[in-house]
Amino acid sequence: MRGRAVLSVGSGLGFLELFFASHGASMTCVDIVASNLEVIRRKATLSRVSNVETRLVQDPECPEYGPADSCDVALFYGSLMTMPLALQQACIQQVKSVLRPGGTMILMLYTWEFARETCGWSDPSQFDPAEFARASDPSVGEEHCPWSDWHDDAKVLALAGPGMVITRRQIWNQGRYVWYELGHSSEDRVPGTFFTEATLLEGQVLFDLPLEEFTAADATVVVTDDTVDVATTENQFHYALVSPSIEIDAGRAENLNLLVVELFLMNGGLSVGLLDEVENRFIATALATTSGKHRLVLRFPGSLSSLRVVFSNHRQLAGASTFHVHRVAFMYRPLLSLELDSG
Repeated sequence: MRGRAVLSVGSGLGFLELFFASHGASMTCVDIVASNLEVIRRKATLSRVSNVETRLVQDPECPEYGPADSCDVALFYGSLMTMPLALQQACIQQVKSVLRPGGTMILMLYTWEFARETCGWSDPSQFDPAEFARASDPSVGEEHCPWSDWHDDAKVLALAGPGMVITRRQIWNQGRYVWYELGHSSEDRVPGTFFTEATLLEGQVLFDLPLEEFTAADATVVVTDDTVDVATTENQFHYALVSPSIEIDAGRAENLNLLVVELFLMNGGLSVGLLDEVENRFIATALATTSGKHRLVLRFPGSLSSLRVVFSNHRQLAGASTFHVHRVAFMYRPLLSLELDSG
C-alpha cells in the first residue's frame, strides 16, 4: 500500500488502516459511526500518523466517498457482508466512481460454507441474514437490524457490474472466508491468489512441545507414542487439552512468533488458542470444524514470557468432538517487507 491512496469503507476503529498509514499509504477512513472516526483521529495523533483522513457517511443509501479518480485501492475488510444487498450495491458502485484507472477493490467476505456450517442449512434457499448474523456473531444481541451475508464469484461480480473482473481470490480458514481483488477489465481472466499457503511455514522450528506433557481438562485423553487422542464431553466451548506452562527466557522470547499445530479432526470441532499467562488472555486462536487433516498456523507477537497452548471443544450447539493431535511446534518466521510495483 506504500504510496497508494487507499479508501477503507466501514473502517471501524481503524486498526488495519492505521497500520497501512504508518507504512506510507494515504488513508481515507469512511464509516457511519462518528465515534469510530473520532477514535481513529485520536489514535493517529497519538501515533504521529498524519496521512489519515476520516469521512462520516450521513446517508448509507447514498454514500459519498470523495471526488472521482481519488483512490488507488478500495478496501472492504469485513464490512460489505454486514449490509443489506441494496446498500452493498450502492457502496460498490460509489467506489467504482472514485477508483482511478488501474485501481483495485479488495474485499474480505464470508462464504456459503460458513453460513451452512454455522446455521446447519443444506441449501442457499434456506438462508436468513438475521439468523446468520446472530449465530455467527452473538455480540449483535437483540439489535433491531442484524445482517450478515455470504458471497461467491457470481454475487461479487453482480455487485461490481460491467467492466470489473476478479483478479485475485483466496479462500481461507477452512473455506469460511474469502478474499477478493477486483480490477478494471473487459475480458475474463483466471484469478490469481494473494499468497501461497506454504510460505506461512517458511522459517525455523525452535522446539516441539512434548505431547505426553499435555493434560486433560473437560475431556478424555489417551496418549500414545506419537499422538494425543482427545474425546470431549457434551459441551460447547470448554477446555479439553492444556499444555504445561511454557516459560520463555528474555533472550529467546523475541524469536518466537509462530505456533504450528498438526492434527486430525474425527468429528465435531475444536479451537486452538495461545494463552498469555501474564495478561491472562488469548493472543491467537485458530479453528478446525471440518473432518480430516489440519495444519493450523497461529501468528503472535514476540517478547512473551509465559504461555500455554489450549485445545477447546468448539460447537455452535452442544455436542462432543474427537480429534488426534500429532504435533505442536513453535517457530520463528522472519517478517517480510513487500514493496508493490509502482507500475
